[in-house]
Amino acid sequence: MLAMTPDHSHTTPPEQHLPLELIQKRDQLEFEYPSLKGHSSRVAKVSLLLATTLGWSLVDAQQLALAASMIDVGMACVPAELLNNRGPLNQVARKRLVQHPLFGARILAEYFTPEHMIVKAVAQHHERLDGSGYTLGLTSNSISDEAKVLAVADVFAALTQSRPYRHELRTNVALLMVQKEALQGKLEPHVVQALLGLYKQNSLDV
Repeated sequence: MLAMTPDHSHTTPPEQHLPLELIQKRDQLEFEYPSLKGHSSRVAKVSLLLATTLGWSLVDAQQLALAASMIDVGMACVPAELLNNRGPLNQVARKRLVQHPLFGARILAEYFTPEHMIVKAVAQHHERLDGSGYTLGLTSNSISDEAKVLAVADVFAALTQSRPYRHELRTNVALLMVQKEALQGKLEPHVVQALLGLYKQNSLDV
């Protein structure tokens, strides 16, 4: 059930709880590839806001934000030419790129157990409720609650951030697209409703 009066006073993930090597790996990726810069931190902030709005404990919300801050760490295993590409990807290139959630989970599993929430959430953050996501094609019952929240935060953050191949979308336009994905059975509806609630409260300035 959604919290009626969420507390947004703790909106910064406590990164001191992550191994320094992981933070450095992510920061190096963002330095080398401008298209990634700032994305994971924006996803972390939105995820933390969503989890708080959904009534999660502060500890659980912060753990989710830590997972969000690592969602793109698997890009370290993707060839540079794919990350720098400005045009459409061919089938072979796309197949490699969509492996990044599993690459990320493998990297994180060097620091956490394979069943740790952070590892599973990163592995599943591109999965969709109807099975149309990647990399494993999981459906709703097999996707963790944390990954369902990350998926919404990731889509919203990506749409509202400029990329080499397009400009960022206005917040209201991005929200319409997120709503559409919920109506199509791809994103968790109650998480999307929480996102809309944050927008109405002017709390999405990330």
